[in-house]
Amino acid sequence: MSFIGRRRDRPRTRPAAETRYYERDGDILPETTDVLLDTKRTLEVVFLDFSTNDADCGLEIFPYKADGTLDTLLGIAHKSGFNPLTISPVSIRDHKSYLWNLLIDDEPTLSYKIEMVRPLPFANGVKIQVYNPEPIETKRLCCQVLVTYLGD
Repeated sequence: MSFIGRRRDRPRTRPAAETRYYERDGDILPETTDVLLDTKRTLEVVFLDFSTNDADCGLEIFPYKADGTLDTLLGIAHKSGFNPLTISPVSIRDHKSYLWNLLIDDEPTLSYKIEMVRPLPFANGVKIQVYNPEPIETKRLCCQVLVTYLGD
């Protein structure tokens, strides 16, 4: 293959990527929500793992809109067509999900574990929080999130 004039190979450039790990491990008080990650940076959640001793404890994921406000809950579609449910072992068990996998569902030992099965991109950022909806009891949970920030 011949070229007329001068040829200059240009390297492909990608935005700088930064990978960060976030974790929340321990007891969570009744009717409490703890924010694990809240950012308006462009990112991809590449790994998310959640375990608890109560099937109703779970995750809430809210993408940010381009205008900087929070969008509606990214949850699990109710099997009857109602609003999205929060991401919890009981929601996945009862309503199924293509995005979430219930790895452990052991009610006698109060052991539950869910995982995200594919990466999730968020162009305008995301808010991820864990919650305990129980009105009286303190529960235990662990949530691990690995994200890759893209660009600035």
